[in-house]
Amino acid sequence: MFKRIRLVKTIETEKNQLETQIKTNREKNITKSKPTLKEGAQAAAGAAVIEGGYTFVNAIYKKRKSWEGYKRIYQ
Repeated sequence: MFKRIRLVKTIETEKNQLETQIKTNREKNITKSKPTLKEGAQAAAGAAVIEGGYTFVNAIYKKRKSWEGYKRIYQ
């Protein structure tokens, strides 16, 4: 009877220790995986370049398309 009680207590303490260890490891991994300020700035700069390039090409396309009508009229 006493062996069983000790065994149950031992299992509970081991379970609690494992849960706390898992929790601390999870928190460490979360903080490690967060991007740094430098990485965030690089991602923002890359997105700005892509968006600017798209806007530029789109503006050229629209301008060229609007000139197509004038070319047909004056030829």
